[in-house]
Amino acid sequence: MNTQRIAQCLAVLLASCLLVPCWAGTVYKSVGPDGKVTYSDTPPAPNSAEVSKDLRDKTGGRKLDPVQAAMAVYAKEIIVETAYRFCRDQVPKSESSVGAARNEWMDRHAPLRAKKNVVLHDKLSTGELIDIAHKAEAENEGILRTLKQAPLEERTKWCTNAPKTFTAPEFDLASNQDLVDTIMKYKVERQNK
Repeated sequence: MNTQRIAQCLAVLLASCLLVPCWAGTVYKSVGPDGKVTYSDTPPAPNSAEVSKDLRDKTGGRKLDPVQAAMAVYAKEIIVETAYRFCRDQVPKSESSVGAARNEWMDRHAPLRAKKNVVLHDKLSTGELIDIAHKAEAENEGILRTLKQAPLEERTKWCTNAPKTFTAPEFDLASNQDLVDTIMKYKVERQNK
């Protein structure tokens, strides 16, 4: 694999870390004829009783869907943890700084991370949760295979910048009041949990 291709892959990974609000992209919410709510990353069948792709309040205020908010936390958590493991294994001299930045991010977002689990377990079935985890793992593995082929200089540069990435505004979910309120004020809806 040539150096230019590897550099492009590194740039794509960094851009996805900074710009992607949710690893799965659009999350579709549909309500079936029986009233069952389903969340998916693929558009629902046209015969769904209700389909919602844009979950913003039509009055101009922002209304976040609890699943989308929880998935945003999940996405950042995966990126931070995956970046740490990559740097630990591929550029061992960066482990200390990347590990400290990871721990700081995890601690700052601990309440959101814990409540994210409550939201996802309440709103999604076990099968949906497993599917999401498998898709995230497969996506990460593909990116990591490419990154591992990058020259050591490129991997070192990326890992040196990782702590700064973790403190970028795009990663500071705890300062996003809409997201925090949506997750932290979430009330469990399922009766038999």
